[in-house]
Amino acid sequence: MLRWLETCVQTHERCKQTQVVLPKRVLDLKGKNPVLVLRNDRKEPYAALSHCWGKKPLLRTTTSTLASRMECMELSTLPRTFQDAILIARNLRLRYLWIDSLCIVQDDTQDWMTESAKMMDYYLKAHITISALRASDSQEGILGDRIIEP
Repeated sequence: MLRWLETCVQTHERCKQTQVVLPKRVLDLKGKNPVLVLRNDRKEPYAALSHCWGKKPLLRTTTSTLASRMECMELSTLPRTFQDAILIARNLRLRYLWIDSLCIVQDDTQDWMTESAKMMDYYLKAHITISALRASDSQEGILGDRIIEP
């Protein structure tokens, strides 16, 4: 997948535009555990996750969880779809990941109105959008179970 992406960036004009201003908040995947960070007008490629929220309770950032998300999010406690998206982004050598439910403060009306209005732009400018089509909620994952035959 990495070679495919590198070829795309090298051969398609639109794909060469990898240095874009990050969304207001993104997950920084540099360390073992992701951390929610403010962009500070950084220009970097990032991945975005398109996923179904589903009917089960979804991990979201709220005004009461924002500070702790900016300190550390234990990778093993994240829903499987989020873990898979982090794995995919890391394997594609992308340091930043935008996930709507984590990067928009869901109970802050002003933040939600401002940031949700920019969602189309965030998906459009993402270096790659990871689409979790097979999952009906965030617990099902993207990659599915692998059966390795001897």
